[in-house]
Amino acid sequence: NNPYAIADVDIIDVNTELGQSFHFNELHKYGKGDLSKKIVVDFKGIALRMKGKPRTQPTLVPVTLTPTPTELIPIPEHHLAGDPLAPSTVTWHPMSKLPGNPTPSFSPSAYPPRPICFKPFPNNPLDNNCTPGEIPLNWFNMSEFMCGKVSACLGDEFKRFDVSKTSRSPAFDLALVTRVTDVSDLEYGKFFNVDI
Repeated sequence: NNPYAIADVDIIDVNTELGQSFHFNELHKYGKGDLSKKIVVDFKGIALRMKGKPRTQPTLVPVTLTPTPTELIPIPEHHLAGDPLAPSTVTWHPMSKLPGNPTPSFSPSAYPPRPICFKPFPNNPLDNNCTPGEIPLNWFNMSEFMCGKVSACLGDEFKRFDVSKTSRSPAFDLALVTRVTDVSDLEYGKFFNVDI
């Protein structure tokens, strides 16, 4: 009954600092072994389901908008693994700047973090509970999963993954998921090299 969309999503690696560029007509060349044309995240059959009661759409009135620049909070200068001055929290997360909001933790890596460009729509009651492992998971939990402690997103039973160097989710400027409202068909058991 709820509208949904299913998509295949490939996030590619284009290093503009090395002069690389992307042209959509060359998409077929990615993921074929050429290390200059890498697919770094590959989601197949990812689904987005809209939940809630249908609403009547208001009559639209033309409005002239004045564009405002996106306010990106600067990233601290020291931010790589091994740097004793690297932060332990995501001080540049725009949601952590709002009164009463927590600041997610940050685990420095060998790669520099980037600005967080997308934040959830304001005043949503689903963003008030940051308890790890409790649905809905909100912006705080998703940031923890992205670059902090997995257990601060999914709960204490996932503490052993807090120091994991495995890929987690699209991060920083690619982090478009700010909330998980439902989880279904979760399996617990022993899997190849993973047991939860």
